[in-house]
Amino acid sequence: MDINAGIRSTRLKCWSGEIPSSRSDPSTWIAVIAVIVWVQILDLVTTRLVIDHGGTELNPLFNQFLESIWFWPIMTFAKMLFLLWLYIALTTSDRYSPKAAWVAGGLVLLQNAAVVGNNILVLFGLW
Repeated sequence: MDINAGIRSTRLKCWSGEIPSSRSDPSTWIAVIAVIVWVQILDLVTTRLVIDHGGTELNPLFNQFLESIWFWPIMTFAKMLFLLWLYIALTTSDRYSPKAAWVAGGLVLLQNAAVVGNNILVLFGLW
């Protein structure tokens, strides 16, 4: 028996709605993304505070836009694209490997929280 035939059959059933396609409720992922949105906002605010108090942006891509009128629109657009991609990635991976989806979501949240924490520590050092 072809093992791939069984996998294809299961995928077809998932996409057709015969069996549940997701192990987590989509509203759960929306809540996770909402928390990450707030951490992203804190990242923008704390990064701007660090820059306003003499710090520098270490990301070379965004560093070129710091003094531009386009800084906030570009940063906001980039963050929105990232969050859209993250939601799609988490809900898609949840269908096949819920543990991996939760680990990935947790790591993204941890990384963003670490950036905000670092910005706060830098702010204390600059004041």
